[in-house]
Amino acid sequence: MKFWTFLQTVRHLSFSVKSKQRGGMTSKMGRAEVQIISSSPTVCIFQEMGYWLKDQMPETTFHSSFRWTLDTKATLITLEHLRYGASHPVFLFHLTPTKPFYLETVDAHLCVEDSCLGSILWSSSAMHFHWRVLGPFRWKSSIHSYLRSPRV
Repeated sequence: MKFWTFLQTVRHLSFSVKSKQRGGMTSKMGRAEVQIISSSPTVCIFQEMGYWLKDQMPETTFHSSFRWTLDTKATLITLEHLRYGASHPVFLFHLTPTKPFYLETVDAHLCVEDSCLGSILWSSSAMHFHWRVLGPFRWKSSIHSYLRSPRV
């Protein structure tokens, strides 16, 4: 799967997040460096280290880890957030190719009252990951743009 090869070369992230909770809408942007801290033929772990921006200036630092797991037999990629560590992953969803250079969630994942879903549009140089959390009290939409290393 060409997408899997691309995933191994990601090094940079920029993102924007819009969310609505308790009636108020907020928008934030951020940037991060991405390190591949574990890579195998079927598992890739991203360690993102960066900062949220305020008025285009770094405001708050953050770090986050995500595990991508490839199932070639089922043609699926599982995405998990490792906020509690690799031994306690938080399942987000399964992605599958639906057309060239495009992956979508197989089903929205229900977490308490929220549904989590996403899609990825990618090319040889970038991946744009649109991630949504929808629920009765929360709405969040983020676009994460991952870029590969300029040397690859």
